[in-house]
Parts: sequence; C-alpha cells; structure tokens
Amino acid sequence: MVLPLSTYAAQLENRRNILAIQRQIDAVQAQVSTGIKSQDFSGLNPEVQKLISLKDQKLTTEGYIRSIKSSAARMEVYQNTVNQITNIIGDMKAEYLKNRYTIDTSSVQQQLLRDRAELAVRDVTRLLNVKYEDRFLFSGIDVDTPQPLNDPGIISGLAFGAAASTPLNDIRQIINGPPAGGAATAIAIVQSYFAGSAGAGITEWYSGSTTTTGTPIACHIDRTINVQYGLRADSNEARTTLRGLYMLAETFYSTASSADYFTVLDQAFSDLTSGEDLWLATGGKLGMQQQLFDQVQTQHESTIDFLTGQISDLQDADSFEAVTKLQSLQATLQSSFQVTASLRNLTLANFL
Repeated sequence: MVLPLSTYAAQLENRRNILAIQRQIDAVQAQVSTGIKSQDFSGLNPEVQKLISLKDQKLTTEGYIRSIKSSAARMEVYQNTVNQITNIIGDMKAEYLKNRYTIDTSSVQQQLLRDRAELAVRDVTRLLNVKYEDRFLFSGIDVDTPQPLNDPGIISGLAFGAAASTPLNDIRQIINGPPAGGAATAIAIVQSYFAGSAGAGITEWYSGSTTTTGTPIACHIDRTINVQYGLRADSNEARTTLRGLYMLAETFYSTASSADYFTVLDQAFSDLTSGEDLWLATGGKLGMQQQLFDQVQTQHESTIDFLTGQISDLQDADSFEAVTKLQSLQATLQSSFQVTASLRNLTLANFL
C-alpha cells in the first residue's frame, strides 16, 4: 500500500508527538516514584544552578553546626575544670583565714594546712591533666603531647617534705637556717620556679606543648567568625595557683622566724587570690563564648530550615499534580495511537 505524501507526513508528525509524550510520561513517572522533580543537569539551567548553590550553602552551614557542637562539648569540660579549680582555691583560702591568727600556736593546725595544700596541689594537677576525646585539653595545640603536668610526687624540685636541697625545700632552709635571706628570698625562688617558659622549673613540672602561646584551640563557627578558647597548664592562671598552693604546702613554722613564716603564707594567700581572679575571668570568657556558640547555632539552624524549604520548592514534586499530569499524558498518548491506527487504514477504498 502506498500512502499519499500528505498522509505520510501526518504519520511522521504523529510519531514524533508520541515519542515526545512518552518522554514526558517517563519523567512524570520518575517524579511520582521519587517525589523529586526531574531536572536536566546537562544544560545547567538557572533553576539547577540555584539548586546546586542552595545545597552547597546547606552543607557549609551544617559543617559549622558540627564544629560548634564539637567545640561546645569540649568547652563545657574546660568550664567545669575552671569552676572546680576556683572552688578549690576558695576552700583553701577559707581554711587559711580561719586559722590565720592561731596557727602559730598549734603544730596540728600547721600540719593540717600543709596537708590540705598538698591535696589541693594534687587535685589541681589532676584537673589540668583532664582529657577529652583522647586529647589533653590543657596541653596546648600539639595533639600528641603527653599530660601537661607531671605528678608532684615524682618531681625532684617539688617533692613534698624532701630532705635534699630542692627549690621548694629551700623555703624551709631559708626560713629556718642557711642559706640566709628570709621570706623575700624564699618567695623569689618559688616565683622564679613558676615563671612560665623562662622559669627555673618549667621543664620539671610542665610537659605540654610550648609551640605557641595563647589559646590552643580555634573553632570556625561562621564564615567571618573564628573563636579561640582554652588555655595551657603553664598559663598565668595555673602558675599563680600552683605557686600559692606549693608555698602553703612546704612552709614550716619556726619560733625563730615566725615573721618570715607568715610573710610566706600571706604571699601564698595573695597568689591564690590573684589566681582565683584569673580563673574567674577565664570562666566568664568561656561563658560568653558558649553564649555566642548558642546564638550562632540557632541562626544556622534557622538558615538550614530556610534553605531546606527553598530546596524543596525547587526539587520536590507535587504528587497530586504529577499523578494528574501522568493521567492526562496517558490519555493523550492513547489518542495519538488511535490517530496512528486511523492513518494506517486510510486507503482509497476506505476513504470512498
């Protein structure tokens, strides 16, 4: 059978329409099954570019939130440590003030004060050696450093009650006998021992990182906000506190040098007060940084909600609309098939 040219052209056009409708049906069926609008990424049309940009913004914002949550947990450990050390200092100061004007008449009170101070040294050392996620928090920026503070019982220069001439044992020798110099010399020795990186005993009592000074941890919580927090165990807060506690723990009373005894203890009390103020300031700074973390995280969560809505508008298909369109296309396809059948049966005999 030979078809007229006009009929052949109509049949070709109808076939093209059928193929186009079938492609549309495939796309709509994909929308119905996945719930996502079909997108042609090859052309990078404006909607696709916008969708890619929104998803990239969402991923970046989610990264900020993960960073905030991780740092917030670490910062909470810092805050708890600071609070506990501050309480230890407050208790030690209260113990000294309670017996300040009667301690020279009671060897029992003197020993109790030394014992309490030694216990406080060990507690502060334990707190500054705290770990989080297998990392010493007060050891500086080098994650593979050992615990920052050495055990007081094994440090030659800080051994409690040592008989040999050691830096802190010199306090007793200076006050109670040779070498001469009295309280001023004893205090100067302890201050030198705990004088930071230039201190005489820094390599004995501190084993943490000395790579840099300042805060050891930084957290990028937003595109333009980088928060630095934390401190090392050789910080001014720690050194001042340990200095005061060691003087209380190692200063012995002698009737021949009672004035020097109280001069050293009063200096220890002054150091503890200074240390307490420093720890309180550090705790206040940590508190403000925690508030900043909370505020920025709330903003990021709101941003993610907004971006999620925008992404949904661009890529999520309306199920009712998709099903209705699918049914309409299927009906159109059926009609096209009927047209094809009619064209194929269009002969001269049938036409007449």
